Amino acid sequence: VFFRFVREPVAPAQSVILFGQEGGSRLQAQRLSFGAGGAVRWNAGTNSANGEAEFGAKIEGGKLVISAGSMDGFLAQILPPDGFEVGFDFGVLYGTRAGLRFEGSAGIATTLPLHWQLGPATIESLHVELAVNPQGLALELSINGGGKIGPISASVERLGVKGLFAFHEGNLGPLDLSIGFKFPTGLGIAIDAGPVTGGGFISFDPDNGRYAGILQLKLWSIQVTAIGLLDTKVQGALFSFLLVIAVELPPIQLGFGFTLNGIGGLVGIHRTVNTDVRLDRVKNGAVDHIMFPEDPVRNATQIISDLREIFPPAADRYVFGPMAILGWGTPTLVRAEIGLLLEVPAPIRIVLLGTLSIDLPAPEAAVVAIRIDVLGVLDFAEKFLDGK
Repeated sequence: VFFRFVREPVAPAQSVILFGQEGGSRLQAQRLSFGAGGAVRWNAGTNSANGEAEFGAKIEGGKLVISAGSMDGFLAQILPPDGFEVGFDFGVLYGTRAGLRFEGSAGIATTLPLHWQLGPATIESLHVELAVNPQGLALELSINGGGKIGPISASVERLGVKGLFAFHEGNLGPLDLSIGFKFPTGLGIAIDAGPVTGGGFISFDPDNGRYAGILQLKLWSIQVTAIGLLDTKVQGALFSFLLVIAVELPPIQLGFGFTLNGIGGLVGIHRTVNTDVRLDRVKNGAVDHIMFPEDPVRNATQIISDLREIFPPAADRYVFGPMAILGWGTPTLVRAEIGLLLEVPAPIRIVLLGTLSIDLPAPEAAVVAIRIDVLGVLDFAEKFLDGK
């Protein structure tokens, strides 16, 4: 037998304030319930009875609001100036037989500015994250920082330790504590060594098996860009890999005013082409992010996001093809980036990618700037030709 008491607002869209007041710091919920129950089992074989009791509480549609007006001087320095809100659903159950356990998830995270200088290294901030999940209480302590040694500068994002308090018998008696190293979610590097300049960015997501990296180096007037994506949790395949290489060159004359300004290529293993890319993504430069992206290290997050959407993992699909930059005029007034991709095996698809830029009267002082992005698909299985 289990009895439950439920408290919820009169209007479904409203919330019940559990602590605090409206307009200030508060804890509120759309639904709050408590319950208790028990069971008695009779064993006829042993002529004995076993009893079990259980107690529980649950918050649904919960929200913790910390307003800026309620923070003291110290908290105002380390927490966001506008305060913050955390939404969650959380339940706790305790049974004499099953022990303590949790339902749903709840957590809070903040980044504390530090700006500590430790020799050549700088610790910019400390990231603190506390979360309750079905496994127990998870804690993360990680730093954001960087350093410089000679011509090389590096930065790291969320490097530290993580721990888990599990509510069962373990190394702390009724609790089990496990502590481990937390790989950084991002790592950046910049080089400024005279004729060699550039940088790179690597992102890590071991929980989802996703890794990405961007490297751009410039040697005198030759610029090399490499972008790689690796997914290790793919249905039907051990991994999925995408590599984009782009090399920008000094203009090589081809005749009649045309020049070759760059070459490159794309290779995708266990990858497909998402031909349903929305038109707004094309307008916002998604095509340019595939071939010869501008300032790829600074725009790493958006470039990686576009590549994941346009070339999602797919077992037993392969994509490859060349890319090139063609120009016209000296200096270059018309610039065309062209990529021709082939996806195999059947159903075979050919994808044409392109951007056309016209800057008049000169690229450095353009009065008229025209930009055209092109995405075309020829699908032999569906027998259709589409373009945007």
